[in-house]
Amino acid sequence: ISVRALRKVGVADNFQAETGHARHLARRGHQAHAPYAEIPQNLRAYAEMVENGPDRPTTSAWITTDHLRLTATVATNEAVLVQATYDVAWHAYADGKALPVRQDPLGQMIIDAPPGMHTIDLVFETPIENQAGKAITLASCGLVFVLLLSPLRRKRV
Repeated sequence: ISVRALRKVGVADNFQAETGHARHLARRGHQAHAPYAEIPQNLRAYAEMVENGPDRPTTSAWITTDHLRLTATVATNEAVLVQATYDVAWHAYADGKALPVRQDPLGQMIIDAPPGMHTIDLVFETPIENQAGKAITLASCGLVFVLLLSPLRRKRV
């Protein structure tokens, strides 16, 4: 996991529009995935912004598999880029307040933190659908176990 400060610019919005245009071309039978030399200019700008952005020390440490603690100094018009796959179940907290977590053009996470030094807790809060799925799976396994044992119990009697 890499964590760094990132300048906020309109590159992400431009990339989303261009990605939509690429989907439109793909539906018409044109090449869906351009070779590297034809990468949209705004995506190159975004990658350069990430690679050459503010160079401030940041730290990150996994507390559990679902909890990452970050320390970062954020300036005005900056955000925190966490180079890990975005999911709506990730939630960020700093100073007891929730922070917005959004997806960047490459599918990674951007945390919009206010200016200053922050310890940010990035927590994966398991969705209720996943919890229900675990309960149903456990109940199903229990039922299969009982059904497998029932013929054995009848033969012994």
